[in-house]
Amino acid sequence: MERRALVLDANILIRAVPGQRVRRTLEAHADNISFFVPESAYAEAEEHLAALVVNRGRDPAKGLASLEGMEALGTIVSQDLYADFESEARKRSAHAIPVSFADGFTLCLAARPLPAFLATSAKGT
Repeated sequence: MERRALVLDANILIRAVPGQRVRRTLEAHADNISFFVPESAYAEAEEHLAALVVNRGRDPAKGLASLEGMEALGTIVSQDLYADFESEARKRSAHAIPVSFADGFTLCLAARPLPAFLATSAKGT
């Protein structure tokens, strides 16, 4: 059976850190789905996570360590690998794509069908 690919955004990464449900869901499907994270989404999650964890009365260092642990579930993809698809992504969008969503949407387009750079990563996940 061919592996499916799913692009995770910063919101999913952030939700997987303090709670258990999202992380367990990702872990449960990791054998059947290749998860890809735009580098910008990881950076955004990293940027906002410490404050969110502190607001919940938890240790920000542990929150960031948990985020780093999420790297084992997927592949962080650099924008230069899918940047060529950005103009197509913007054309397909009925409205302006927010910056935080643009890379994920563009990577989704790049991953249909999986280009060689993603297919290689998916096999190793």
